[in-house]
Amino acid sequence: MKKRYAFIALLLMTWALFHPLQVNAATPSLNQSQWQIQSVTAWRGRPPTNLQPPVHIGFGPNQQLYGSDGCNYFNGRYQLKPKSHSLSLSMGATSLMACPPQHSSFARAFTQALSQTAKYSVSGNRLNLLNQKNLVLASFIKPSTALGGTNWKVLGVNMGNAFVSSLNTERMTAQFGKDGSLSGFSGCNHYSGRYTLNAAQASLRVNSPLASTKKMCADPDLAKEEAAFLQTWSRVRSYQRLANDLTLSDSKGLRIITLRLP
Repeated sequence: MKKRYAFIALLLMTWALFHPLQVNAATPSLNQSQWQIQSVTAWRGRPPTNLQPPVHIGFGPNQQLYGSDGCNYFNGRYQLKPKSHSLSLSMGATSLMACPPQHSSFARAFTQALSQTAKYSVSGNRLNLLNQKNLVLASFIKPSTALGGTNWKVLGVNMGNAFVSSLNTERMTAQFGKDGSLSGFSGCNHYSGRYTLNAAQASLRVNSPLASTKKMCADPDLAKEEAAFLQTWSRVRSYQRLANDLTLSDSKGLRIITLRLP
């Protein structure tokens, strides 16, 4: 009996030697992720990392594709098969902004790279879009989404009837402390308060009302815009940070404050 068990064990060892256990490494999915441009292989101009709006691509729920080509915002659809690293991108509607020639030229190279994409690879915080021959078309990195410990300059504020960007809003700032504190300059006065953030859900709420100093504003327009800015914080429900740019939105997804790192 012992010889029989020894023989069976030898057979199993021999089989395992020539038939190793196959373990499929998990392939990162792109669903619910956003990426910032690093390079486009066919582009020979200036690095696209500083273009405005920031060049990025996002993979939303229900196969929704969105992003910016450095000139216009776009949306579309994507089809993804993580096991085979297969990826196809279909461009849809775009905004119709008139852009400088260099921005428009890069946008064409970027759009062409997306249309030729057949595969993808993810390594750490880097995403590569590949063609059928596995040649890299474009490279992206995953941008930082942290808010705690950051300081921002305000670019524009939704005043209720319109999105306003003026000399007054350009003086406004916002600082998110790591301890949940919010403070800044509202154009005439300094303000402070507290915020609650859920990074997993990209949700952000600001405790209201905010505390503010009581200095009188000499300019009536500044006083009006400052009051609207301070009131707008109570409507913030979500945030989207893309590298150096931050967008705060209300419960309907409408952008109400845009900011940028100095």
